[in-house]
Amino acid sequence: AGPGAARVGETVILDGSGSRDQDQGPEPLRHAWIRLSGPLATLENPQSPKAGFTPAQPGRYRFRLTVGDGEANASATLDIAVEAAANQAPVVQLETRLSGRVGQRVTLDGSRSYDPDNVPGPLRFQWTPSGGPATTLAGAEGAQASFTPDLPGDSRFGLTVSDGELSSQGWV
Repeated sequence: AGPGAARVGETVILDGSGSRDQDQGPEPLRHAWIRLSGPLATLENPQSPKAGFTPAQPGRYRFRLTVGDGEANASATLDIAVEAAANQAPVVQLETRLSGRVGQRVTLDGSRSYDPDNVPGPLRFQWTPSGGPATTLAGAEGAQASFTPDLPGDSRFGLTVSDGELSSQGWV
């Protein structure tokens, strides 16, 4: 994000510390930050030269700083454009120690997989056999899938987890 811009979830510092009182009185400078428009935001330290907020929503935020010396006041506005957080790929977590017997159901478990930012959509799962005697999976589009081996041997499966935009893959 460039100057005057931020991302959702990142702390933004509003800096009015460069304010000066030309005649140095009659009282020390007082600062007051307020939000004029944009999504709701809670300002931290709104009575200090530097205030901050952590935006929860994208949008255009406008703040006003009023500085006074007990006799005269001056104000300035500041606009901050807040962008949506960058999407992060899901994290695939698999139960990796699997064993079974011919004729007994074996469950593949990717239910601990997660999306660190929960955007843009809910997780989607896709299991794919990639080697060995087992080729038919029940529940191949769920966090858990299962198969029943009909021959001895090692089988390998891939799990792709997608958030609708980015995906990750793991193997078991």
